Amino acid sequence: MLGANGLSTLALLALAVKQSRPYAPDAQTAAFAHLNRIAAWAARWLPMGTAWLLVLGGVLFCASLVRSAAHAAHYTVWRTESHLGSRGGFVHRYEMRLALEHLSYADLRRSPATWALGCCPVFVTAGSCQPEIPLLVWREDGPFLQELLPGFALPPKAPVDTAGRSIPAFFLPAGIPCGLCLLLTAVSRYTLPALTVPLLVVAAVFAALLAGAAVGYRREGIWLQNGRLTLRRQRGFHLHDICVLCPVPALTALQSPWAAAVHRTNLTLTFPGGVKCRVRSVKCIELPFVLF
Repeated sequence: MLGANGLSTLALLALAVKQSRPYAPDAQTAAFAHLNRIAAWAARWLPMGTAWLLVLGGVLFCASLVRSAAHAAHYTVWRTESHLGSRGGFVHRYEMRLALEHLSYADLRRSPATWALGCCPVFVTAGSCQPEIPLLVWREDGPFLQELLPGFALPPKAPVDTAGRSIPAFFLPAGIPCGLCLLLTAVSRYTLPALTVPLLVVAAVFAALLAGAAVGYRREGIWLQNGRLTLRRQRGFHLHDICVLCPVPALTALQSPWAAAVHRTNLTLTFPGGVKCRVRSVKCIELPFVLF
């Protein structure tokens, strides 16, 4: 049946080509005319549209910052023997309470802005609650976080051993669009100069993501610290320092043939409620809580 289907498709293709020959010159002329109109439209509207999209992105980012500032106004956080709570808000007042026994993990997020300010936002996850719940802004080396979350531990600050670590797993997600934007920038310099600057802005964003991937390549990992499972993973511009607060979650190790050859694996932690965290290309010998 597969052979008969292939032969009939070839016969129909030959018939279509034969029937199209009298119209080939006219069709080619019409196609080039359409392409010329499309190129003229792109040269007129594409640079302006790209610039306005960048402006829209900046406005939305500023609106997000204003919303976060209003959310954090008059913010207080407290802890009892069984619950963790917070309240605040400038326009809309809110109050949140979480049972300590249902906390899954605490996520301390670092970025270039937090390094400059010397403080980091801390988020917590409880059960299947998504997204993560903001808890507080913690100043480095302050005792307040350990008072709120007894037993909280951070991953070690030293860089990990990168021998045999998968480079594509870290650099391809940002490297491919960055290279494409740089190529389009070089082409636009000669074909559409008005589009060069917006493309450079987009390329700079992906270059920053590539720099973040380089940090994750040197810092991402998983450790057992003071009886607590801790991990560090990189996502976008942020480096997430996570301390697991619930009993040991489900662990899934995924190896490709190339990863198995260098004794590395991708480890996925599944928390109650189906929340997942993935750590890329970690050494198998550094996982005493997993049997290989």
